[in-house]
Amino acid sequence: MSPLRPSDLSSWSIRRRARLQVERLEGRIALTDGALDASFGPEFGGYARVPSATSTSSQHDSEVRGLAVQPSGKIVIAYQYPSQGAARLTRFLANGSIDSSFGVNGTAVVTIGENPSSGPTDELRTLLVQPDGKLVLAGTDAGTQAVHDFAVTRLTVDGELDTTFGGDGRSFTFMGYGARLESATLQPDGKIVAVGSAAELSTDTGNQDFAIMRLNTDGSPDSTFGNPVAPGSNVRTGNERMPMDLYAYGYDEARSVVIMPGTNSILVFGFAKEQRYGSSYLAAFARLNPNGSWDSSFAAGGWRYYSHDEVLFDGLYDPSKSVPLAIQPVSGRVILGGTVTRPRSTGVPSGPQPAGFRFLDNGDLDTSFGVGGVTRFDVPTNIGTPTSYLNDLTTTRSSSVARSS
Repeated sequence: MSPLRPSDLSSWSIRRRARLQVERLEGRIALTDGALDASFGPEFGGYARVPSATSTSSQHDSEVRGLAVQPSGKIVIAYQYPSQGAARLTRFLANGSIDSSFGVNGTAVVTIGENPSSGPTDELRTLLVQPDGKLVLAGTDAGTQAVHDFAVTRLTVDGELDTTFGGDGRSFTFMGYGARLESATLQPDGKIVAVGSAAELSTDTGNQDFAIMRLNTDGSPDSTFGNPVAPGSNVRTGNERMPMDLYAYGYDEARSVVIMPGTNSILVFGFAKEQRYGSSYLAAFARLNPNGSWDSSFAAGGWRYYSHDEVLFDGLYDPSKSVPLAIQPVSGRVILGGTVTRPRSTGVPSGPQPAGFRFLDNGDLDTSFGVGGVTRFDVPTNIGTPTSYLNDLTTTRSSSVARSS
């Protein structure tokens, strides 16, 4: 399979880097030939803008953490300003104009943590949209320096806190010390699965494990998932930590999660520290049964590590770079996106380059995809420079892969 061309993509959004000015947030490419759709955001010819929250130049910079399309066709982006614990969501009509019926004049401001005025800055990580159009935000309640919670907020279709979720629209789960939520997804039954990292001991927050939790549709912990509340009990906590250490001590971090079609098993991707000293990490998958136990039918008892010859990203392990997962609907194959290092032999200067990896059900790289299971691409020169970073990916109903970079 050859690398994807713009003509292969049904829709994709372009971002040169994770941190952008809000005045130039998203460009939407919706035409089959890859040209900007000038009917979207007609004032800017294919782009839509969000007014800055303040006139202070330092507040112009923002990081977009999620984009979702509601069943109505309206587009919602979620973003956060530096050093602010609140998230902002802005909704656009299908033509790219701001929808003033959402939130206040088109923007909803949502507190992520329980006590946003104290402690480190809370962090938004992802935005999900339910089939009924309600919006789910997931991130980290920073709390104090050591005690962090996984934080999930649900909004109504029009940007108000949904009081049927957690009583006030919010749910907080203590996962361990120094916890950080990285990614979340929705199961077909509407339950919310979130992953990240957490440490068992408050005195040793550097020894992090993969962490995963599942919430019911009302925001309560799922008592059918995770660790038993007591030895021999059938009632479960709704969460667990999964040691993935190649070396017994290290900072292991789950970075993305998908629900496998048919089986509803949970596939988690992340990084595991390879050795005691230095910053060497290996890419790793863990697959869990629907109740949170290891799926022994996957790889070596439920987990799989990859050598640097198999899966290697630019900068090895970089928490600021996205590694999204997607499922191809026809084949059921797993696509892992990321930013790799461009080979010098291509005639283009070496540097970051977006790429996708495809895997078989047993965890092996699918060598029929791209070259040896990997396909690389560059943003067209009329859109950006050869230095590009992959931020997100999705698949079309025909199983083509669309990427955002």
